[in-house]
Amino acid sequence: MSQPNVPNDDVLSIPRNPGHVNAYELGAGVSRTYGSSLFGMDLVYQPAWSTTSDTAFENDFRFSNAVFRMGVSHDVLPVRLEKTLALQLGLMVRAVHYNLSQQDLVAATSQRLEESWLEWTPTWGVSLRFADLELRYRGLVTHGTDRMIPQAPQGFVALDQRPNGIFPFPGPATQMALEGVHVVTHQVSISVPLK
Repeated sequence: MSQPNVPNDDVLSIPRNPGHVNAYELGAGVSRTYGSSLFGMDLVYQPAWSTTSDTAFENDFRFSNAVFRMGVSHDVLPVRLEKTLALQLGLMVRAVHYNLSQQDLVAATSQRLEESWLEWTPTWGVSLRFADLELRYRGLVTHGTDRMIPQAPQGFVALDQRPNGIFPFPGPATQMALEGVHVVTHQVSISVPLK
């Protein structure tokens, strides 16, 4: 994908310069049925490369992410009763790893930033299927990492306050930290087949 520009907003502080992005996804999965139980898992690798530039900065991103998912579903009530109660459990683990190389074309300097973290999401659910209706509940908790937060160093330090207008790259004395985040999601759905 080529991008002439990305709209500015106050939510994210990321490079918004013209650039080019390549992203791919390669995965494999298996599933198996044991009586009234179904088990499945898959593994996905997601490499991506992004380059943005303007008259002052060149940014080179390299992402190397992976996702592992597994889950099991078990039918509790027999199908012959024309309704089925199913219980589901699952787990998703996402590994995020990226490198950012930034060149300051005005000051003729360069900086590198490398970050990686794990996000994991246990899931659970229950569904009740009738002949012409399905009720489903799904819950999940994502344990992961939020965006980078600057931390105040001990003592007085003069920071580089040059407006770069792009990635929140720390000045020479700024310390950055990835803060943890937990997101709980509940979903209830009703499915009716169209005849």
